Formats: sequence, structure tokens, C-alpha cells
Amino acid sequence: MMSYSDYEIKRIAELREWLDSTIKEKESEIENLRFILTLVDNILKSTSFKPAVVLSEEPEIRQLRSKDDTLLANAYIDKDKVSIVPVSDIRLSQNIPPFQSFFINRILDSMKNKDLEKINEGKLEKGSLIDYKVEEENGIIKSIVIKNYREKNRLNEILNACEWVFTKMIEKVR
Repeated sequence: MMSYSDYEIKRIAELREWLDSTIKEKESEIENLRFILTLVDNILKSTSFKPAVVLSEEPEIRQLRSKDDTLLANAYIDKDKVSIVPVSDIRLSQNIPPFQSFFINRILDSMKNKDLEKINEGKLEKGSLIDYKVEEENGIIKSIVIKNYREKNRLNEILNACEWVFTKMIEKVR
């Protein structure tokens, strides 16, 4: 066991106070930065700013919100596709339940299987099969693009399920 002089002990205690103060300062800074980021997102949302994924067309935009009215994502809706883009401070991975088990398997894959049945029965053209792609960057979902949703009921089911799933995923990572 090392022994320390009174001076060293006093200095270590001062360093501890400084560390504690610096941590509190940085946490406050981060809180302020997050608030500013939310303000910037809201300003961009209220103007004509659109992510690159939708610059080529003028889609309908629907906001996906949690029950406490937190903005989770924006859905850019065209006649044949919907792009769901989480807001920048929502950082979720496909690996967080219930994304794969519920949203992909139970909602999207179920719709795809029903389409395949209709194609096999000759009631639907092959080119009308629902398809989706989850785009990620560094393991974080950047967008979910769903093509050939075809029906308003399906679109509503997809968006409602996505709101619910994102809300549950956020609860798991908090």
C-alpha cells in the first residue's frame, strides 16, 4: 500500500472536485446541445427542407409520434412507396426488439406472404409484390423504404406499427 503526503491527498481531493464539476458541466452542455438539435430539427421540419431520399418528388409527409407526442420519425409517402426516416436524435438498431420479430416478421413479411399467395393465384402481378429495405449507417436505422404498399389500409397499418415498435424500442434502450 502506497502512502501519500498530506499535500498529495489534498491535491487528489481537489482533482476529484474538479472532475465532478467538469462532468456536471459537460452533462449540462450535452443537454443544451440536444435541445438545440431538437429546435433545429423542428425549424427544418417546418420549412421546405427534405432529406436526400425524397428530393426527387413531392411526397405527403406524416409524422410518427410516441404516445407522449415525441417525434420519432417522418414518413414520406408517395403513391407506390413510403420512406420512414427516424429523426436524428432517435438512434435505433434493427437488433432491438420488437423491430425484427414484430415489424419485419409479423407486419412486413406477413404482407409479403399474402402478396405471394395472390401472385400464385393470379390475382396480383409480380411487379406489385410489397418489398422493403432497411437502410443503416454504423448499425443505426437511417430509413425504412417500403415499396408497393398499394392500399391506404396497409400504409396505415405499417405506419401505426412503426410508431408502436419505435416507442417500444426506445423504452428498451433507456
